[in-house]
Amino acid sequence: MLMTTCNGSPRVMLMLVNKNNYTVKACWKDFVLTKTDEQRHPGANAQDSVIIGANSQVRGDCAENNPHLVLNLSDFGTDADDFSGIITTNFDYVIIH
Repeated sequence: MLMTTCNGSPRVMLMLVNKNNYTVKACWKDFVLTKTDEQRHPGANAQDSVIIGANSQVRGDCAENNPHLVLNLSDFGTDADDFSGIITTNFDYVIIH
């Protein structure tokens, strides 16, 4: 996880690594934690997913080549000053043949 700014907006960049010798589709749900309360703030998407090639990684970037790996903090009702961390739930993967 990397906190950065893209086009003036605070973003959290995620990276997923597939150490398997086969391609997978990873699926998860994002929640952001804030410093002011202990609640989990859900994003707008019900669930995110990305396909990761065998023995490779994918990561978010400001060009949003992998948009599910870029979290815009305003989508979670917070900003960089109040951001505390992220939690992913319902993490699962499917083998892609």
